[in-house]
Amino acid sequence: MTLEVRVESAATGGLRIIDHIPAVRPCRLEGLNGIGKSAIVRLLVLISGVQPYPGEPAPWRSLRNLVGPTVITITGLLGDHAAARIELTPREWPIDPVENIGDWLGNVTLDGSTVPARRLFDVIKVVHLSGTERLADTLKQQVGRLAVALSDVAARLAALDHERAELGELVEQLDFASPNAAEVERAALEQAAVTRRGVREELSTVKPVVEDLSRAVALKALVETGDAAEHHRRLEELRAALETARHRLRAAEATHSAAVTALGKGSTAQREVAARERRLGSIKKTMDALLARQEEMGAFLDAHGIPSDVNALDARQLELLNEMREVARERQRQLRILAARQRRTEHENRVLDDLRVVLDDAISLGLDETVLARINDTDITVRQFRQGLGVLDGVKDDEAADLAGATRELAELTELADIFAQRAELQDEDEKLRSELTRLEPEAAGHDELRKAASAARVILDAASADVRSLNVQIGALSRSALGGLDVAEVAAVITELLEKHKLEDVHLSSTLSDFQSRMLDLEAKDVSLSEELERLSANSARRRVQREALRQRSVSDPSLKWLGELAGRLSERGSKQDGPEWSDATWQALAVHVSEFAGSLGRLVSDVSGLQAVASQTTASSTSRLGGAIRAVSEADAVAELSAGPIADALFDGGEVRRVSLEDETVTWTTPTGETRTRPLAAFSSGQQALGFMRARLQQVADQQSPNRLVFLDEFGAFISADRRRPLAELLTGDELGALGEQVVVVLPLQVDYARELDQTTGALHEEYERRARAVAERGYFTETFTG
Repeated sequence: MTLEVRVESAATGGLRIIDHIPAVRPCRLEGLNGIGKSAIVRLLVLISGVQPYPGEPAPWRSLRNLVGPTVITITGLLGDHAAARIELTPREWPIDPVENIGDWLGNVTLDGSTVPARRLFDVIKVVHLSGTERLADTLKQQVGRLAVALSDVAARLAALDHERAELGELVEQLDFASPNAAEVERAALEQAAVTRRGVREELSTVKPVVEDLSRAVALKALVETGDAAEHHRRLEELRAALETARHRLRAAEATHSAAVTALGKGSTAQREVAARERRLGSIKKTMDALLARQEEMGAFLDAHGIPSDVNALDARQLELLNEMREVARERQRQLRILAARQRRTEHENRVLDDLRVVLDDAISLGLDETVLARINDTDITVRQFRQGLGVLDGVKDDEAADLAGATRELAELTELADIFAQRAELQDEDEKLRSELTRLEPEAAGHDELRKAASAARVILDAASADVRSLNVQIGALSRSALGGLDVAEVAAVITELLEKHKLEDVHLSSTLSDFQSRMLDLEAKDVSLSEELERLSANSARRRVQREALRQRSVSDPSLKWLGELAGRLSERGSKQDGPEWSDATWQALAVHVSEFAGSLGRLVSDVSGLQAVASQTTASSTSRLGGAIRAVSEADAVAELSAGPIADALFDGGEVRRVSLEDETVTWTTPTGETRTRPLAAFSSGQQALGFMRARLQQVADQQSPNRLVFLDEFGAFISADRRRPLAELLTGDELGALGEQVVVVLPLQVDYARELDQTTGALHEEYERRARAVAERGYFTETFTG
């Protein structure tokens, strides 16, 4: 059966498409230029699943933009289907020509049933052989086809970006879980611990030196400026004044107490006044005690950036104090955990480390308040579990110097917070009591002398208390200064002692202090950095165990990672023994190496394909780059394989064996059956006889490949096949030799003569033939008939 093709098109922009190829074989399709002969050939090649413009974006885009709504119907099919209908959807076609034709081609039906476009590619094959094609052109086009193929591969690899990213993450996870990484980190942990011990030992030596030299510099400055004597004199004066103020305070307290006692024996209103006066006295004593304790902790306050004589904390100072308490509390907790860790077994610590890693990861994911368990009707959240993890009852705070220091600091900060809180509460109560006294005084007018005595005693008491408080603050500030309570002679002796202790001369004191301070700052920074590194490396040991288990579990439960478990099984089979439920260290290491090598190979493949694609689209036969040479080598190898086909070798190379095709110097080398080696330029195969022989060989090559429903176009043969050579071609197409060529063979020719003008010059059957051709050309621009030569 012979194939018949009909086309219904609404092409735009001047594009025309032949609308009918009849069921005659071989079919002669002859017509004017521009009436759509090439367009119908390109479209039929496309619907057979072959890119008609490989590596040629401009003509492809032109076809895509101009073809418009087009329906192609093919009847006379052999096999499971008799007819196909293709409704092209050019708006969905890719902008650039791709080798892999997809379902974007259009809507396809086979015998009326809708099927994916790809099904059509198995039903119909279209072969386009151009008569203008020379051997050199054919071979050079292979570079273009290779560029399109590489573009398709690059696109497919680009589509794997997500999978490649996941593979990269898996490589990192496996590398982290590998024994080699564990060994490297173990060595790094040991080295960091040794280094930190050395740093802390040196720091313990440098710090006292800095403290001594700092004190010596401060004392020396005071002595040289004369402030030392003034400081000592002022301190003595303040101490004497304090003693006097304390006598006045004790007398004022006694007077106030007696006045309040007397007032308490009066009327009901006077007794209420007395009660409030008595409470004010009690508040004053408590406030004095709190202030005295605050003064004792003045150095601690100053060291933390809070003035020692502050009456009440503002919002910033309160926030600072709370932050310091939290830091101290966390440091104490960590040190307690460390102390507890030293009392646990290795296996107990391993369990806690694994839990810590999991909980830290959960917190980093924002799962702080997720309930993990319920114990005695109490919900335990992730954060609560993490905060309590690792603490051990029975650990004493004085077991280690660091822990004792942290506990002491937390206790002092907590005490300070309580002092300021109590002072604020007492101050509020004091103001409230004084307000009530103002309200009650008119009602307590009887025995007015008692009320006035109590009130006057309270005023004197307040003033005496203020004097004592002020003097204490001044003495405390001076005592905390560099001189402390020393006189001038004692200061000079201390300076000499400090210089001798560190074997220093006076002139070198400042520079030596600067050097030691710089060294101390460097050591402290290094200690912090090493501490963080030790914490990270210690956590990694536990994190590695958790990650191994997570990966192993995912290889069972996650379909996308099932291959990892299968690979682990295969790798473990190579070892001396099988792994159990757990994977051995050897298996983990092999997995890390194997997956890393695969990821690396895939990355290099992506890079090379992208590079080859870029080079193939612009390379020439003389390209000397590595990738250009690779493109040329592949194209030349494909050319050798194609030209070695029997029909082509018989037609062009005397039945010899093709040895090499050089695109660089455009030659072909072959060995004749007699063993003679010949080399000839590709251009030498351009004569009509050679071209006909080449085309005959190509036709034989097509016929040798069995395929039902094949449509073969022989295009533009009039360009080099003269009229006297067309009859042998017609005989070849209709003879038994190429009987399996295809169900339809169409010879496409340009208009050979002006048939209308030649009518007057013809008679008989030739006149009738010319008349029929002229009428068809006038109506449609082309005619079709059986090709007879």
